[in-house]
Amino acid sequence: MNKIQAACSRIHEAYTKFGGSLFLGHSGGKDSCVIHHLANTVASNLLIVHTPKPSTHPKTVEFLYNLAVSNTIVMVPSDKMEAFVASHSLRCQIDGTRIDEANRKDGRSTTFVQNNVNKSRTEMSHFVENGLFGLSMVYPIFDWTDDEVFDYIKSHNIPLSEEYVLVF
Repeated sequence: MNKIQAACSRIHEAYTKFGGSLFLGHSGGKDSCVIHHLANTVASNLLIVHTPKPSTHPKTVEFLYNLAVSNTIVMVPSDKMEAFVASHSLRCQIDGTRIDEANRKDGRSTTFVQNNVNKSRTEMSHFVENGLFGLSMVYPIFDWTDDEVFDYIKSHNIPLSEEYVLVF
């Protein structure tokens, strides 16, 4: 099974197991754009949640605003996320976190949460129980490299934030 099929299979398994209590976390970044595209091949009606951060690039904020015109994206401040998860009976998040970013030098997260402990991304797998806020976490592209992410974006003509134009 190739990595694209494996990622779709991981999303399908989560959708089958968690149904309406499943949501897609979308940062506006390249990895989120890929998992959003992949998830739409499995289930086009997933709840999409973005947690705004002050460090989000202005071009990515603009991109998310434009994306929200054609998709329902719920903006939930980080200090309200745990209550949002509980009030909506959410049990699982699909997320674009990847092992390949374990050595970031740009100040962004290099960890994931399991059992209320931050762990190095080098320890992650495609499915983590008891992740952030007690959610099960599905990381469909956890084993992809940056090159594989950009190849997928290019081959599927996926729109990206202008933040990535210089990188891409």
